[in-house]
Amino acid sequence: MSARLVPTEAYQLATTGQTAGHVQLQQNVHRSQNRIEAYHQLRSALAQVGGRKELIGHTDLDVAISNECGRLVANIVIAYNSILLSEILNRYQAA
Repeated sequence: MSARLVPTEAYQLATTGQTAGHVQLQQNVHRSQNRIEAYHQLRSALAQVGGRKELIGHTDLDVAISNECGRLVANIVIAYNSILLSEILNRYQAA
């Protein structure tokens, strides 16, 4: 195996637990998978707000624009939540 792992190899190594020295890698892979799943759940919830989950648009450009708008809104929600949590942490640490 090369020194540089491709994501699939890293995932297989982390999930099979081949060596005890790769515990941190396994934790990082699972943390990353959880973040990805949470992001997809957020995107799905945002898509359902309008009452539909199917793609909006008649052309490829319309679909691409709609998808980018969904990403933008999801990133705004994530940034807003991060700002709120940072403020709460700062207040807690100051007290």
